[in-house]
Amino acid sequence: MTQLDSTSAALESGEADERSAPAIRRVVSTGRLEYPRAQRIAIGTLSVLGFFTVWWAATTFTDVNPIFLPELGSIRDAVALSYTSGELIPNLQSSVTLFVACMAGSLAIAVPLGILVGAIEPINRTFGTWFWTIYTSPRIVFIPLILIWFGYTTTAKVAIIVLSAVPPATVMIMEGVKTVEGSMLRAARSFGASRFDQLRKIILPGTLPYVGTGIRMGVARGLVGLFGAELFTSRDGLGFLLVDAQTRYNVPMVFGVLTMYLIMCMVMVSASAAAEKRLSRWRD
Repeated sequence: MTQLDSTSAALESGEADERSAPAIRRVVSTGRLEYPRAQRIAIGTLSVLGFFTVWWAATTFTDVNPIFLPELGSIRDAVALSYTSGELIPNLQSSVTLFVACMAGSLAIAVPLGILVGAIEPINRTFGTWFWTIYTSPRIVFIPLILIWFGYTTTAKVAIIVLSAVPPATVMIMEGVKTVEGSMLRAARSFGASRFDQLRKIILPGTLPYVGTGIRMGVARGLVGLFGAELFTSRDGLGFLLVDAQTRYNVPMVFGVLTMYLIMCMVMVSASAAAEKRLSRWRD
């Protein structure tokens, strides 16, 4: 047997072994360290405890002015007083309820709109630039006009939050639709797939990760809109408590309301990040 024959036999034998061997899932490293859930929770908890420990030490062992950094005990007492007086819970519920409702409506608008604009080229050419323009413009420039139209009402808050959340989510989903490979669409058309079938079986699955990212961006921008809306209207919500505490120079309560805003942002952004991860799971 020549060397060429023996090499061919070895290759054929190797191919046969591969075919007969059970399928093994190959895991490609992304270069990132993946921590278990318990470790992530522990790291986050230690980070928060470390932050408040440094805060406590700074207010206890230094002469820092309470206007710039009040003691943690005074912040706790201010929040507790607002709770017992009946001001805290209704305003907190107002902010959370308004934001959740506005985000549900904003995503109900942004997701189909982004897919529609991204999938249909004439619509994209007509309206795509407008969405990018609104997305890149600071939303604060529209607040005076919204207040003129709707006054200092809940409707004005809704308009500001929706205007803050819809454009970034729409733009991200719109651009995600454009990443779908044209060869797949051409192949589907060659097999007689209708536009609806292409949308349902190719465009939507390929755009899901961008939908998750769009949701996350919409939530982040919507939180900024909520904060700005409540500061400008100052009728109810956490923004009302913040402005009220600021006018009375109640610095501990200002820090307390800001802390509640930060906690709310952390919860909402974490929920949107979980949704983004779930929608991107098919990539694994």
